[in-house]
Amino acid sequence: MKKLLLYVICLYPQLVSAQNGLFDSDTILQVNLSGDIRNLMNDRSDNPGDHNITLTYLEGGVERSIPISSRTRGNFRRKLGDCIYPPVMLNFKGSQNANTLFHEQEKLKLVLPCKDDDYVVREYMAYRIYNLVTPKSFRARLVKLTLDDTRKKKAQEPFYAMLLEEEDQMAKRNKALPIEKQIP
Repeated sequence: MKKLLLYVICLYPQLVSAQNGLFDSDTILQVNLSGDIRNLMNDRSDNPGDHNITLTYLEGGVERSIPISSRTRGNFRRKLGDCIYPPVMLNFKGSQNANTLFHEQEKLKLVLPCKDDDYVVREYMAYRIYNLVTPKSFRARLVKLTLDDTRKKKAQEPFYAMLLEEEDQMAKRNKALPIEKQIP
């Protein structure tokens, strides 16, 4: 069975939140993920575990680091052996992100390229075009990502990746409630 996520429009003003700073800018965000990246990327089981990593980014000329947990996500690309990078979920729950660009985030989807980052940039542009058509669409933020595997003690060359707005944030922004429904 597949799940269908519906957004039901509601009239509860208390559900509307302020703009989310992370997705308010179109500038490319420089992000570094450091930790045991190899184990994270190789964890492609049906029940992937959480991996502790550190997210570092530059904000106003100041480098900021946030300890978070991460796991692989998705189905097709996560299991596909030809993809170098599986999609990743960044979990900010319990992290010290209160005074950072990620202050309103709990879980963010990080879209990584399968082989080449050209398609990530094209997908980002598709999200941005859809944002022009309707506000009832997910917001995205293009990032230049560096993976720094502390076990190998070597950082990879940066490449493009994309952060996607959380489903609950998109629903709140549109005065809606997310509802999961099983479909045959």
